[in-house]
Amino acid sequence: FTHSHPDPVHVVTLTLESGRTLTLSPSHPLPTLPFSSSSSSLTEAGRVVVGESLMVEDKAGVTTDKVVAVSRGAGHVTYFVLDDAKRPLVSSVVAAAESTLAGPLESLPFQLLDRLAVLSLPAVKASLGHVLDSPLLSSLESLLSSLLALPPL
Repeated sequence: FTHSHPDPVHVVTLTLESGRTLTLSPSHPLPTLPFSSSSSSLTEAGRVVVGESLMVEDKAGVTTDKVVAVSRGAGHVTYFVLDDAKRPLVSSVVAAAESTLAGPLESLPFQLLDRLAVLSLPAVKASLGHVLDSPLLSSLESLLSSLLALPPL
């Protein structure tokens, strides 16, 4: 299931040393490697800073790519739900499947609709589109992100 949000929203664009760019909602969690660490942690895209490294996939497998620029602005986002067998990638950067720190709870309604075999029905897709575009959902996501915010690095 995918849904492109019709209205511009707040986004963060990360430019990597390799030239890759990715544009995400500020609350989207990414596995990052802080400056002097060899272990990754989840960091909201809006908290990523120049110098941190993101995990990327290339021909050699999973490696790292340093963030060289961070910008904020307005842009369009697409919601998507992946099955658990796939590793989500955004512009070849390893990403979390969920767009907030709520993790798997975020996709439970989609999993239920999928198990009921109704997720692909046009009426269900249209209804979900209205829910995903709702200002109420946006407000709830912001509140949830605030409540679940990562501690400062």
